[in-house]
Formats: sequence, structure tokens, C-alpha cells
Amino acid sequence: MGQHVVVIGGGPGGYAAAVRAAQLGARVALVEKYNVGGTCLNWECIPSRILKETADRLMDAGRRPEFGIDLEGAPRAGEGFSQALSVLSRSISRSSR
Repeated sequence: MGQHVVVIGGGPGGYAAAVRAAQLGARVALVEKYNVGGTCLNWECIPSRILKETADRLMDAGRRPEFGIDLEGAPRAGEGFSQALSVLSRSISRSSR
């Protein structure tokens, strides 16, 4: 009979530990209070980087007339951010099942 392992916290460390334990044959339960991926993925590091990159691109877009680019009809800023973050979170959640 294999080992039974409970990993508390689905952040980068907990997620990796749970996957590795499963690879080694353990029966694993991963316990996460909020979303798999932890604080960095869901609230801090990655969302902050996405917002900064978006802001940088918007600043670049302000220079579009210099390059003869017209953005009439383009999506408004920020429309896809929450959707992209949701897709990323669901993808990680699915891979942990």
C-alpha cells in the first residue's frame, strides 16, 4: 500500500510537492483555501506584471500616429485582463486534478 500525503497550500511549492509525491506513488490530497497557484499567480506577481505590460503597451499605443497606425474599433483597455487570468487559473486547476 502506498503512502498517503496531504499537502497544505496550492502555491508553487505545495503544487510541486503534491505532483512529485504523486509521481512517486503516493495518494495525494492538495488542500488550498482559495485558488490553486497561490498568491503569486492569482493576486500579486503575475497579475501585477500583466498590468504593467498592459500599461506599457498602452503608452506605446499613444505613439501610434507616428507610425501611421489607426486603432479605431480596437477593444478597450483592460477588457481581456480578467478573462486571461481566469483562463490561466482554470488551466492550472485542471492540471492538478
